[in-house]
Amino acid sequence: RDGSIRASTDALMYGSLLDADEKVTHELAENRVAYIHLATGSATITGQVMDGGDGASGIDEKQIELIGRDKAEVLLFDLPRLADIVIK
Repeated sequence: RDGSIRASTDALMYGSLLDADEKVTHELAENRVAYIHLATGSATITGQVMDGGDGASGIDEKQIELIGRDKAEVLLFDLPRLADIVIK
């Protein structure tokens, strides 16, 4: 697409719509990190309360737990460690 950044990497993107108290988990493989963006609502991400518009980067915990505090839309990017990313 015109104006888009092209990343030659094995990035994975996940989206979840969470209701209050609904829980999902994501397992990170070795040498992977996560970036999380909470688009709307409120959720607890691995023990940290986040509200719409908040983001968290460099999460390297093996298991990431996401719990809705109210209706929440969450995006999770599962990425190789920074040293492995090539942007063209």
